Amino acid sequence: MYASEHGQTRNDEINIITKGGNYGWPLYEGNDTAPGFIKPLRAYTEFTLAPSGIAYYENALYVAGLRGSQLRKLNLSADGKTILGEEALLTDLGRIRDVVEHEGYLYISTCNRDGRGTPQSGDDKIIRIKLD
Repeated sequence: MYASEHGQTRNDEINIITKGGNYGWPLYEGNDTAPGFIKPLRAYTEFTLAPSGIAYYENALYVAGLRGSQLRKLNLSADGKTILGEEALLTDLGRIRDVVEHEGYLYISTCNRDGRGTPQSGDDKIIRIKLD
């Protein structure tokens, strides 16, 4: 199981969830090395992504970004414990509120009319994308 964690200013995280695991919030975030704290699979220390949703499909995680205004694709190893590559997708939609996967499709919702985004014609919307 994977989860996204929205940091206080940066240090957004993608975590692999384990029973009884301590991921640090709210005392530690990002790549902190406090005792008993499970290091995230990915910590966004270089920019703020503001993850707001996460979907898994065939060894890839798709992470919705509000402040980052993009969908991030994290390509995973076969065991799902290592990121082999990462890319920014859909960088022209503005704030992405959520992403879910269903039967080989991603469903993505935008969030540009909440006073924080820059509304585009036809916002807000749900976009359906066929995967492979």
